[in-house]
Amino acid sequence: MKNIIDPHVHLFDLEHGEYEWLKPDSPPEWADKKRIYNSYNDSDLQKQTGFSIAGYVHIEAGFDNKQGHRELVNVEQRASLPQRSIGFIDISLEPAEFMTELGKQLQQRSAVGIRHILEPLDTIEETTGLYEIALETRHEHHITTLLENANSFTNLGVLAKHNGIFELQCDVNNRELVVQIFSFFQRLPTLSIVLNHAGFAPTAFDLNGQLNAAFNDWKINTQLLAQLPNICVKCSGFEMIERSYDKAQIQAVLLHCVDVFGVANVMLASNFPLCQFSLSYENYWQQNFEVLDEMIEQRLLDAKHKKALYFDNAFRVYQFSQTSL
Repeated sequence: MKNIIDPHVHLFDLEHGEYEWLKPDSPPEWADKKRIYNSYNDSDLQKQTGFSIAGYVHIEAGFDNKQGHRELVNVEQRASLPQRSIGFIDISLEPAEFMTELGKQLQQRSAVGIRHILEPLDTIEETTGLYEIALETRHEHHITTLLENANSFTNLGVLAKHNGIFELQCDVNNRELVVQIFSFFQRLPTLSIVLNHAGFAPTAFDLNGQLNAAFNDWKINTQLLAQLPNICVKCSGFEMIERSYDKAQIQAVLLHCVDVFGVANVMLASNFPLCQFSLSYENYWQQNFEVLDEMIEQRLLDAKHKKALYFDNAFRVYQFSQTSL
């Protein structure tokens, strides 16, 4: 049986957390949002039978955006498996405030980094079943203002000195944004960056099986980000672009990410519980395993690299060596 590390899950606790974006009357206005309006523990990750969870990474989900450390405390208290945590901190805070909150997060045994989503609040729209991605946006900053703020650069420099990870969640389909992000993070060469959800790749193929032009644009934009010196990528969040995505989409995204980021810098992840918009947690991972096997059969992936994508790379990037798996 395969052991996996899932490097992108959200374990909500509705009784104690805020989660403004999850509430029925708050954006994003997804018709199926109520399906994930529940509390989750890591026991929910262990109900499957086809593989076992060796560990996971909880990614901030809006538990308390004023005191992000409270989310880490909450998740640690409920954990029964080895886990790491990514907390929320507003990177534009005054450096003294940022340092105070970062210090509180780093006191938690699971803390390995932070996330501040680089998406404007007004990008949520629904067209022909495709969702523009501001899915977990919970801040009030316009992207340009955020990246031009001197505090953001100073604070992420501090994060780098503490060997912390910055989870980069952004729309890689926006060329202007990608160029701005690249220019900003080029100035922070020692900062470890993890691109969330592969930058939300659009649907790769049209109904005739032809490659979509938008997917080609996404490929070009990811090639630019891949030039950053310390960047990795998580392939996940497929359901946020198209609820009925298929294995061809996973393979197209994964193959390109392996090509441009290198196999040692690519991780498969789930985005649980949001992955359940399309598939059960078990079926989601089984689909990924099938894609890997098909890529190996087609000689698009070396069999010796298979485990790196669902275990080894996440183990290294999220510092699981400091826990007992």
